[in-house]
Amino acid sequence: MNQPLRFLFASSLLLATQTSTQAQTVSDFENVSLPGPDTTYLHTQMPNGNGIYSFQSGLATFYGEVFFDNYWGGFNCSNHTDNQSFDFTNDASAITGSGVDSSSQYLVSFISGDFLGPDPTATIPNGLKLTGDAAGQWVAGVYVTNTTYAYHYMMADSLYSNNQFYYHLLIRGYENGVPSSDSVVIALADFTGTNEVVLTEWTWVNLNVLGPVDSLSFDIRSNDTGQFGINTPAYFALDNLTTLDGNCPGIAQINVSDITENTASITWENELNQLTTTYEIALDQSATEAPTATTSSVSGSSYAATDLSPNTLYFVHLRAACDDGSFSSWDTLSFQTEMPSAIVEANQENLNVRIHPNPATDYIIIDAAEQVNASIYSLDGRLLSSHQSVKKIALSSLNPGVYYISISQENEERNRKFRFVKL
Repeated sequence: MNQPLRFLFASSLLLATQTSTQAQTVSDFENVSLPGPDTTYLHTQMPNGNGIYSFQSGLATFYGEVFFDNYWGGFNCSNHTDNQSFDFTNDASAITGSGVDSSSQYLVSFISGDFLGPDPTATIPNGLKLTGDAAGQWVAGVYVTNTTYAYHYMMADSLYSNNQFYYHLLIRGYENGVPSSDSVVIALADFTGTNEVVLTEWTWVNLNVLGPVDSLSFDIRSNDTGQFGINTPAYFALDNLTTLDGNCPGIAQINVSDITENTASITWENELNQLTTTYEIALDQSATEAPTATTSSVSGSSYAATDLSPNTLYFVHLRAACDDGSFSSWDTLSFQTEMPSAIVEANQENLNVRIHPNPATDYIIIDAAEQVNASIYSLDGRLLSSHQSVKKIALSSLNPGVYYISISQENEERNRKFRFVKL
């Protein structure tokens, strides 16, 4: 994303916040029309008779099916909140009782058994189709969790833990009908070996490994099986499917902290916090978006800058490098290193002094246990004024900005430096 350069003075923490252009689309299902509270999209389809239905959210189309008038398979949009009742009639509720971040609506999905096929224990995966700019592109990921019905079945009488059962969600990607080389497996529950896993919260699943896709399929695998397939009610819940739409999410926020004469700590956040990616970073004195210095590759979201020059204006240039080989736009933030200590600071030991107010408008008051002198400096180290045996300094000659005040005892042996803001 292209953003104007930001110039900020050095301080203990610099925070740059910007308004991000959306580089991805989220299917949050809040747009799907439901008949009322504690209902599902299925209720709008039952009067139409048996058959396939579909609904759209974000840049994806989700499919479901009504059969035998009252039964369903595939995807179903729900706003059910009952996460306590262990009953087959409560099959449209997530164990969270709401969507991601307490949103109202989410998806529940039921995986049907292929009872008419040669293998009655086989399942029929559910599918969705990506549309618009999302089709044929990389998918960031999705949140998943258990449904109330499936969760209470697993936990009843410690069924899963006693029998070392597992219940896995399998996600595959396809492009033009060809499956991705990788698939993603999520343990909705797993009590095999020493595992003790059962999802009760929305959990982010990274789907970047699937590569460019135009559709996704969802299936269930479990060792809790019988003659007619999986015994566990084959449900799961899904929310906030996030597609990248051919974009590489960029930087939402850069922070520069712990600035000294020669070092600084740089941290940042991605527009899509859940996305794990690498970054390219460079520091130089170039007031441009793209750097002139050599870039470094960084995994994670922090960088320790070293070997900096004192009292120097630096520019941080940062961009994301996504798994598909694309890059976000450069984002840039400026900061200034501290002045050399010798300019305004000597021995601080036992000099009991403080200044107030800060920020200041008309004056600075110096509270000291002894007679002190004071000097005010600009950020570039220029001496602006000197004051002898002073308790209060008028600021009328200063323009609004950030300044240093150096306070020393009469014999100049001890010195304290403060930074203050003139409003």
